Amino acid sequence: MSLVVSGPLGLVFGFVTWAALCGRGGFFGLVLFSFFGAVGAVAGAQAMEAAFSGGSDRLLALGAMGGGILASLTEVLAFGRAPRIGWLARN
Repeated sequence: MSLVVSGPLGLVFGFVTWAALCGRGGFFGLVLFSFFGAVGAVAGAQAMEAAFSGGSDRLLALGAMGGGILASLTEVLAFGRAPRIGWLARN
């Protein structure tokens, strides 16, 4: 697996995360989630490549999956399902 494959893999992670959050943000939310997933997967694959001096295809795939999952978790924590209401809005 080369670094080129990690981008589409991250797009899939972003799409699945967007769908799991019930389409949060509409079309632009989909674009944002897919972009975050792709960047996370590419960064994870490059980190594995740098850590293991090139490494094998399996290590690159593992890094891409790890980066995509980490990006998805970040999206879930940052954009969550329910909107948050600040303390000023309650008063």
